[in-house]
Amino acid sequence: MRVGDENTQRDGAVDITGLSISDVLAALYNAVAPFRFGFADSLNGPKVMTTDTAKQIILSQRSIYFDKLYGRILTVNLSENTPFFDGREFDKSHGREASKKIIERLRLTGDINSEESINDHKREFHKNYPDALSAAAHFAYDISGTRMLIGHSTVKTSELILLVQEAISEHLKFLLSK
Repeated sequence: MRVGDENTQRDGAVDITGLSISDVLAALYNAVAPFRFGFADSLNGPKVMTTDTAKQIILSQRSIYFDKLYGRILTVNLSENTPFFDGREFDKSHGREASKKIIERLRLTGDINSEESINDHKREFHKNYPDALSAAAHFAYDISGTRMLIGHSTVKTSELILLVQEAISEHLKFLLSK
């Protein structure tokens, strides 16, 4: 029995054997979008994470657990000591077996920024939040009246407005493509 075989039957176990932790983190990060007030945090991070950026983030951490990273909900514990990570919490936010699909695409293509993974996330988001345009409008309203968010951030109001406009535009494109 190889190390980690006892985990193969566990629900949510995602096999990352042979993949770098940096590639796994970058692929998970790139496949999902910032959510709600995470849009403000996302302005301080990369729009697309590279393997080098992921490596720098991992080296700066005491542990390799990521709940949210620049406004993106990850909720994963990546460790180089095991060939698996538990994808259940990630999947709660991003859809059934989303983590496995992302890692399978990474393994097959080597692409840490897969268009298919991004589109899967968009479909899942619209399924879970069918009124996403209202949510985006509500978010914009919250931002316009929330001094606390602006006061505790290096983010400019104009940047947030542009980001919300971009999110609304993306949602409209997706809904019209159905």
